[in-house]
Amino acid sequence: MTRKLRVLFVSGLKPLANGDTGGQLAAAASLMSSPLPEVVDIIPLSTTVPSSPPPSLAERVLGAARRLATFGALLPSADVALIFSANGLGAVEKGLMGILASACGRGVVIRFGSGAIAEDCERSRFMRWWVARVLERSHGVVAQGPFWKAYFEAFPEGRGKVVEILNGIPLLPRERLAERGAPGKRVVYLGWLFRPKGAFDALDAFEKVVRRVPDATLTFVGGGRDEQELRAAAAQKGLAASVRFTGWVSKAEVFDHLLQADVFFLPSHMEGLPNAMIEAMSAALPVVATRVGAIPDVVTPGRTGFLTAVGDTDAMADALSTLLDDPALARAMGDACRAHVEQHHAIETIWPRFAAILARAARDAGRDRGIELPGAAGAG
Repeated sequence: MTRKLRVLFVSGLKPLANGDTGGQLAAAASLMSSPLPEVVDIIPLSTTVPSSPPPSLAERVLGAARRLATFGALLPSADVALIFSANGLGAVEKGLMGILASACGRGVVIRFGSGAIAEDCERSRFMRWWVARVLERSHGVVAQGPFWKAYFEAFPEGRGKVVEILNGIPLLPRERLAERGAPGKRVVYLGWLFRPKGAFDALDAFEKVVRRVPDATLTFVGGGRDEQELRAAAAQKGLAASVRFTGWVSKAEVFDHLLQADVFFLPSHMEGLPNAMIEAMSAALPVVATRVGAIPDVVTPGRTGFLTAVGDTDAMADALSTLLDDPALARAMGDACRAHVEQHHAIETIWPRFAAILARAARDAGRDRGIELPGAAGAG
């Protein structure tokens, strides 16, 4: 008698009480909404931090210890651990889980979703050593695009294990694109409101845009630790009438805002592959973003948007003004964005790759006996 593969899925799975969310949660939610839970048995373990900004170091260490204990208790019932990791202390905690699972003879698939992991490894000799140890004990490594595949394959411990699996989302139904308003001068930013995401660069660039396009507007959809400072900066710049803050909103409201915008703007300082950008492209919005992480793997300058260097607010303002002043160009680029997402990021095409790498990890760990492995496409 056979049974399904049992997967201990470790990720941020629950939004914070104030509605805060993020890329890891969005990626996990997309996967959980796909047919994957019908193909394998999912054992969920949420690692969402309890507050934003994060709690004190002592509270975080205590929380990590509790989660590790829970992980250890759930592990005997699993064949494979699928671990979504970020950076910093979270990467240490998730790495310990992966090493424990490997030591207990379970398959391990790790996905580093934060663009800050590369900076961690550059700044800290310990973190680079630690990531190498985690890669060494993993059976599969998920990379969010060619940039990250090359990055993790540069570790000798990662070679032969890294599989490129782009972020997948449930696509906005194509018929909803008819809800787009008439072309206007509306820019939207979606995500965390803090400096590493480029929120203040967005405001500085927009200040330059309104000198050329006086009726332009900028909507910040999201929240975070720097929201109040960002609001004060907008007022100080005299932009209170043209800059709007929504706070965190539901997924349905996110798409409402995207459908009423003309350009998506994300001047981030570091990224893995931002789900917010993929969602905006799904809503047929052209993109103005920075050349960081896997963004250049997705955005083709002149076809689906424009890319700038981090902090180059003059170039950002030029790109935004070009799109706001040329609605036909903006719509053409937006349509190209939609076509790209339909071809490369629909969750229907992404989840089978996760099923395949999980099945491969089970085989490599010797956990495939008596198990009905997913009949998915190859993971290579």
